[in-house]
Amino acid sequence: MRKLGTDISHWQGNVSFEKMKDYKIEFVIAKAGEMTDSGPYTDDKYERNRKECKRLGIPFGAYYFFHPKYGASAQGRHFLEIVNSQDEPDFPLVVDVEVTDGKTAEFASSVLYAFILYIEQRGWKKPIIYTRNGFWVNQYGHPNWGEDHLFWIAQYPLTYDITDPFKFTTTPSGLSTGINRIIWQFTEKMTLSGLPKLDGDWWMTTNELFKELTSGAKVENPEEPEEPEEPQDSGYVQVQHCNGIFGKGWLFFRNRPELYDGATMAIGTGVILKLLSTEKVIGDIEYWYVESDGREGYVSAGEAYTKPYKSSIL
Repeated sequence: MRKLGTDISHWQGNVSFEKMKDYKIEFVIAKAGEMTDSGPYTDDKYERNRKECKRLGIPFGAYYFFHPKYGASAQGRHFLEIVNSQDEPDFPLVVDVEVTDGKTAEFASSVLYAFILYIEQRGWKKPIIYTRNGFWVNQYGHPNWGEDHLFWIAQYPLTYDITDPFKFTTTPSGLSTGINRIIWQFTEKMTLSGLPKLDGDWWMTTNELFKELTSGAKVENPEEPEEPEEPQDSGYVQVQHCNGIFGKGWLFFRNRPELYDGATMAIGTGVILKLLSTEKVIGDIEYWYVESDGREGYVSAGEAYTKPYKSSIL
C-alpha cells in the first residue's frame, strides 16, 4: 500500500532520476510555477523533470504555488499554460496552499475555490490540495467544499535526516474531520546518497486508487468554457494611495460614518476590504461599511480613498 515519493523544484537542480528509481521512489510531483509581483514565474526545471519521469516511466504530478493576493484566473491560466506545454501529468493537478499573503481565511479560500473551478472548468480533474492540517483549518477556515477534495498533508514528526525511509514506519495522527489525505509529506530531510536533500512523501491509501489517479490529469470530452471578457464586481473595495488629512497612503477605519470622528485604526494602501453595505450621510458624502479581519466599520467611499475592487476571483 505505501509507496515512496518525492516533490522537487529548481531548488534540487538536475536530479538523477535513475538514482531516485534505484531508491524505489515510485512517484514525483514537480513545481510548475507561481505568480509573483513581477509576473508569472515558470519553474526552470519543470520541463526537464517531466521529460525524465516520462522517459523512465515514473508517475508524475505538477503543482502550482498558490497566492490569494493574485487573481484566480491569472494563476489558473498560467498553470495550464505550463502543463499544456509538456506531456500531460499523470496525477490530477496539485495546488500548493501554504501562504495567506495577509488575507483573511474567507478571502483566501474564496480565491482558492475560484482557482480550482477555473482548472476544472477547462477539462482537468479535481485538483489535489497540498497543505498542513492546522494551516488549512486556521488560515483557510476549513471550508466545507474541501471535503470533496483529496489532500496531500505535510507533517514532520522527526527533525533529523532520514537516510532509510523504509525503516520509518510511523503513522501520522491528528487529522481533522473532512480532510481526505492520500499523500503524507513526512520529512523535508530525506537524505539519500548521490541525491540532493529531498522531501519524502508516502502514498497512504490503496494501490487501486494510485492506479486510478495516475491514469491522467484530464477528464474525457470536457466542455470548454468561454474566457471571461471583463472582471466582475467581487463584493470588495480596495484602499487607494491617498493624501488625506490623516497622512499619505493611509485610511482610517471608523466606528461611525463621520469624517473627523470615530477613527479606530489605520489601513494601508492596497488593502482589500469586504463590502457589507453603502451608506450616505450629510449631503453627498458616501461611506462604505466594510469588514477587515473580523472587524466591521466605515471607510470613505471617495475616489481618492477607496475604489470598488474588480477581480476575477469569483
